[in-house]
Amino acid sequence: MKPAFSLKHLFSFFVFLFFSFHVTTGDTNHIPEACNICARDDSNPNAMLNFCTNSLQAVRGADRASRQELGKMTMKLLKNHANDTKSYIKQSLKEKKLDPNIKSSMNSCLAEYKARAKPSIDKALQAYKYGQYIDARFEITVFMKVTAACEVGFMQKNVASPFTKRIEDALQLSSLALCFIDKVIIR
Repeated sequence: MKPAFSLKHLFSFFVFLFFSFHVTTGDTNHIPEACNICARDDSNPNAMLNFCTNSLQAVRGADRASRQELGKMTMKLLKNHANDTKSYIKQSLKEKKLDPNIKSSMNSCLAEYKARAKPSIDKALQAYKYGQYIDARFEITVFMKVTAACEVGFMQKNVASPFTKRIEDALQLSSLALCFIDKVIIR
């Protein structure tokens, strides 16, 4: 006579329990909580909440990420945004009928993105990875200054910046990254 419950069945049952427990405990969505924390002290809380939520929900796996992983995802979004902006500037510079002041400002922005913006994001991600949050914070602040200086370059030449929306988004992503460091992880 066969036993009703074999070792094979017992093993299968424990494997099922392990994966069931792992899946249910790992499914906590930290996006709403983290975005609410970041939006609380912002000058425009509703806009920041929407921007944060929409940005992070667009990242695959963010709905199952820890708060620390969300911070890293935010910095990766920032890095991707910086790379896209750099490519956009390069492409824009190929236009033949560019105002010389706009072209000059674009060249300055491109040089700054290559020399300072991209390296600062890379350093911020590396520092964040190793829990060196003060260093990560410093590098994000450098990125913000470079990004803002790009916009100021257009203003100084009294020309409209074709990058205003991109720069605003970069500054909001930077603010989110700083928030994750300051309020979500270190609190």
